[in-house]
Amino acid sequence: MGGGGDVVGALSAAELWALAGAEVVLGGVAWERAPIDPRPGPRTLAEIVGGRRLSEAVAVVGEDAATPEGAPFSEARMAGVLDAETVLVDITRGSRATAAGIVEAARKLDCHGVVFVDVGGDVLARGDEGGLASPLCDAVMLAAAAMV
Repeated sequence: MGGGGDVVGALSAAELWALAGAEVVLGGVAWERAPIDPRPGPRTLAEIVGGRRLSEAVAVVGEDAATPEGAPFSEARMAGVLDAETVLVDITRGSRATAAGIVEAARKLDCHGVVFVDVGGDVLARGDEGGLASPLCDAVMLAAAAMV
């Protein structure tokens, strides 16, 4: 559901689905953190270098995907580790467009379901907790998940 390292945390859920025989496509939001990206925050699909657009809100990427400034996305690094493409989600157009884009991309990837995973629990936050990193990202994705 999130950007940055959430794709790493989602790997354990993906591995469980794979053990059950499912083919899994891992991904996350195009949103990196300050130590990695000099301009942290949500990124549009137009700001993903090295990706291939699947819908208005989702691109599939390999290990070479980065921001225009050259900061690699965590999902690109995961693609390199897994030797498989991952997806990046653009949340900048809101939850309805995000949901529609996820549905269209899942159809194109022949996915029969979508699982949303949040690492750290920000998705359960009220928004005023100390240390909260990305409540906007998680709120948009939670609203999108309800529509998928």
